Amino acid sequence: MKKTLKEKAVKDIKDKFDKSKVVIFTDYKGLTMFQLSALRRKLRPLDAEYKVLKNTYITRAVKEKAFEGIEKLLIGPTAILFGYKDQVMPAKVLSEFIKENEKLNIKGGVLEGKLIEPRIITALSKLPSREVLIAKVLGGMKAPITNLVFDLKGMINKFVFALNAIKVKKQG
Repeated sequence: MKKTLKEKAVKDIKDKFDKSKVVIFTDYKGLTMFQLSALRRKLRPLDAEYKVLKNTYITRAVKEKAFEGIEKLLIGPTAILFGYKDQVMPAKVLSEFIKENEKLNIKGGVLEGKLIEPRIITALSKLPSREVLIAKVLGGMKAPITNLVFDLKGMINKFVFALNAIKVKKQG
């Protein structure tokens, strides 16, 4: 490969790392092209991609980031999942794919600029989606306000009943 093409490949990988919210390193040895294509199709709607890359290009691309221990992730065949929009959903899809295809192994990853272990990626995949978390937070914020409204309404009703009782007592 010509030097300019190699430099372009390294720059593309560096750009993908910069853009990504989550990066997951995997060992894809033993998977067929059909299986890899199926995984890529599942990731595409999530604004994520799965690329088989050369370890030397990855090393050059992340040299400036100074990730400690990244060299142990770059042993043997390496494919990387880049998640651009969400951290959780790509990890969920990958975990589900691993259950179906046990040949794929997670080596580690990068989350918010820090190197993470495979167990953290597995824990990340078990989290609810972003939308579910937002709904839970909004529900939690809404509950106290709803309770306050019902309490105030109850107090106002009691006050009106007391006024009505006083009115009835004075009339009769």
